[in-house]
Amino acid sequence: MVKKISLLIGIISFILMGCGNKVDDQALESLSSALEKRWEFTDQLPDEITMEDLNKAIQIELDELEEYDIDDFKDTILYSHYSGYKSNLELMQITMKNESIDSNSFQEKWKEHMEKRAKFLHDINSKYTLKISDENNEIFKEVLTSANNLVKKDEIKDQLSEIKGITDLEVTIEDDSISVSFPTESVLSVDSFVSKKTGFPENAMNILKKLKENDFNHIVISTTNQDSIAISTYFTKDTLDNVNIDEWEELDSHDAYKLYGMSDAYNIRIGIWESLDIETTQLIRNMNKDSNNEFWKKYGFNQ
Repeated sequence: MVKKISLLIGIISFILMGCGNKVDDQALESLSSALEKRWEFTDQLPDEITMEDLNKAIQIELDELEEYDIDDFKDTILYSHYSGYKSNLELMQITMKNESIDSNSFQEKWKEHMEKRAKFLHDINSKYTLKISDENNEIFKEVLTSANNLVKKDEIKDQLSEIKGITDLEVTIEDDSISVSFPTESVLSVDSFVSKKTGFPENAMNILKKLKENDFNHIVISTTNQDSIAISTYFTKDTLDNVNIDEWEELDSHDAYKLYGMSDAYNIRIGIWESLDIETTQLIRNMNKDSNNEFWKKYGFNQ
């Protein structure tokens, strides 16, 4: 009996020691150290930086980040964030090769990289809290702020996931503008894209109902069919504020074309337009809605 108890105590001790040897705290410390050393370097850079400067800033971080396996961590979510952060740095270094720092292509990639980097740091810091020195606390706050669009994007996708019948949402946020796109199966009739509430019009209104709770000044909703935009609509905040959702829900199912009259602009793919009946096309044509808003032109049409 004594031997069994001793064996049990030994097993429990082994398990506890194993848990204690996990690298979670060490990983967080190395990440904090990597950030501090990066900022120590970038603080000394001149106003005009080179590609070599950016590459060195990334390498300084990577030199501090150890290579771990998932089994090394007690918290697998922390491992996911940590490894994702490290991989994002490594991928950016590869992307930087043969790029010019002044090119529009690189500037766009760098912005995307910095947003993803900030999002990883936001997710890690919100749950585990990174230990950043008082000296660098302000710059850390600035970095986290640059993740706002991606953080908001996740929140919006969670809200929209509650809508039945809409899957594979694509959400893009740029400052005060949002684009929401989702695929539609080709088996639906042409009418469901435009005049019946069984398709895009009702889906678009359900999305607008959720987005009305947020503070976007420009909203584009589109559905794709056969890999191209079938229908898209554009709403400004002022227009959406004046949309009566309850009144929409009371509309007859064949009055769904009125969605386009409520919008600031709409785009209907030519193949769908040509398949509609004359009465519907006349009603929509008489609405004569369009806009030169750049966000609408970027996300409401096929590029």
